[in-house]
Amino acid sequence: MKQPILLAVAASIVLAASSNSVSNAQSRPNAARVPSYLATKLIYRTGWSIPGKWVYRSWVDRPDVLINGDANTALSLLFGEGTMTLSIPSAGKVAGTFDMGGGYVLDLTGTIKAAGTGQTAIHMAGVGRPNTPTAGWEYDYDGLTTERWPKGVAQVPAFTGSVFRAKPHDGNPAGFVASFIAVKKP
Repeated sequence: MKQPILLAVAASIVLAASSNSVSNAQSRPNAARVPSYLATKLIYRTGWSIPGKWVYRSWVDRPDVLINGDANTALSLLFGEGTMTLSIPSAGKVAGTFDMGGGYVLDLTGTIKAAGTGQTAIHMAGVGRPNTPTAGWEYDYDGLTTERWPKGVAQVPAFTGSVFRAKPHDGNPAGFVASFIAVKKP
């Protein structure tokens, strides 16, 4: 347990020492100067483990709508929901499935890479299966694992981002974008 904390402290020192930019309370030092081998070790030692099952939900981005405790309004913004099962078949690669139930499944392939201290960038393409309800579907998912708070209590691993409809289907045009969050099942 002490090793990830020591690595995080060491990385903070390296990041602070390598930053020449002025920072404020919510900015981060320039991570581009951290040696790549150190960034990789930090991601896989202190970040969330990607392989496993993730509960996924996406929402229509409507800044003009406030929920105000109305469940029906909240449900009207839900764009998609299901379980992503992810694996890392080789370094820098991610693969899996996105099962929305009822035979609606996308096959996922993509990449993962270090994106910052303790975070991982995930980019995946989800392609529908021939002769199923998702035949001809294609979506792109671009996400980032959330910060692992040192003093967080019962924090659940998560990654957040946006989903992009890459191909039109069922009368829906390509180009639609929604926001998502995926939280890891125990």
